[in-house]
Amino acid sequence: MRMRTLTIAGAMLLFAGIAISGCSHSVTTSDGSKVTFEPGGKIETTDAKGNKATVSGNGDKMTIESENGKTQYEATNGTVKAHDDKGNSMEMGTGVSEADLGVPFYPGSVETKDSIKSTTDKGTTVMSNRTTTDDPAKVLEFYTGKLGKPETSVNAKDMTMASWKAGKKSETLMVSKDGTSNKISLTVVNEK
Repeated sequence: MRMRTLTIAGAMLLFAGIAISGCSHSVTTSDGSKVTFEPGGKIETTDAKGNKATVSGNGDKMTIESENGKTQYEATNGTVKAHDDKGNSMEMGTGVSEADLGVPFYPGSVETKDSIKSTTDKGTTVMSNRTTTDDPAKVLEFYTGKLGKPETSVNAKDMTMASWKAGKKSETLMVSKDGTSNKISLTVVNEK
C-alpha cells in the first residue's frame, strides 16, 4: 500500500511539474499502449494496435477525437451538451418542453434536473423526469386518457409502469416513490 501511495504521489508531482514547466510527457505501458500529456490539458492515447484518441479541453468544454470521429462536450451550470460530427447530439439538464416530448406534462408536476434529449441516425429520444405528490395510479390514468390504453402496464404498491407503441413512436412511463413524492419518468422514442 505504501509503494502505491508513493507511486500515485510521484505521478501527481510529475504531472504538476509538466503543467508548470509546459513540457509534455509520455508513459508507455507493458502492452505497448501510450499516453502523452501535453501542456494545456491535452491528452493523447494510443493503444497497442496504434488506434489514437485525443482529449482536449478547458474545464467547460472538452473534445474527444479518434478515428471514429470527433465528439464535443460542454458542461455549464449543471447542464451537459454533447454532439459529434455525424449529427448525433445529447442534452442533459437543459430542460425538456412539452413540444420536445410531444406529450403533455402531468398537471402540477415539477421538472427535475435529469431530463434528457438525444438525436441519432436512428431517431430521437426525449426523457422527461418530473415529480408529483399524486399517486402513481392517478398519473397512469392521466396518460391513459392522453395516449389510450397501454400495450403493457404493471402496478405495484410504490411503482407503476406502462408502455405504448404506435408505428415508429413509443412512450414508456414509470412512476416510482421518491421520498415524500413520486418521480415521473416519461420517455418518448421516435424512430426514423
